Amino acid sequence: MQHSRTGTWVAVARRSPSRAQSFAASFGPEVRAHASYPELFADPGVGALYVATLHTSHVALAIAALEAGKHVICEKPASVDHAGAMAVIEAARRSGRYYAEGFMCRFHQQTIRLAELVRDGATGDVQHIEFTLSFASELPAGHRLMDANLAGVGILDVGGYPVSTARLLAGAAGGQLCRSCLPLGERHDRSGRCGRMGHRCPRVPAGHHRAGELRRETDREK
Repeated sequence: MQHSRTGTWVAVARRSPSRAQSFAASFGPEVRAHASYPELFADPGVGALYVATLHTSHVALAIAALEAGKHVICEKPASVDHAGAMAVIEAARRSGRYYAEGFMCRFHQQTIRLAELVRDGATGDVQHIEFTLSFASELPAGHRLMDANLAGVGILDVGGYPVSTARLLAGAAGGQLCRSCLPLGERHDRSGRCGRMGHRCPRVPAGHHRAGELRRETDREK
């Protein structure tokens, strides 16, 4: 975020006011430290928020930020269950504000290029996707990544990366992704439109089509 070409980091908030001040100071005197999240949401100088708190707090904070009129990028997972995810999506629709789940792998140029190659048929027909992700760590038992109640451990935390990427590639292989939708992996409904709010993608053929057919169809519409 410090290297963004379109935004400026102006404020932070943490559960501990003293830690918020220390965190803000590490980025420069121009960054304001708020003593609470509601105070941050009420800051008129803040136009968009990045929610990077404990997984189990993402839904409540994202909804509160959206209702305060802020655009939101939420660190993954958007929610730890389906109900929470739907609640956030509805809050975004009501507010008319932008909301996205910040899955870092979806925005890596390497991932986008891989999805393009799969979509364009360069890898041949995809029959099976196998994904392994792991990292070495020596974490104490009380760490959030080791606590299932805080949506830690393998499935609830790092498990989201292989699932998300596999779904992206499966969508690309099935001809369900247009060029503009690749980073977010938006899928298209039967009408050929994706579910991405505020985005008008090229109309793609309904159903499953080979990547070459999709590419020719979208090129004609351009």
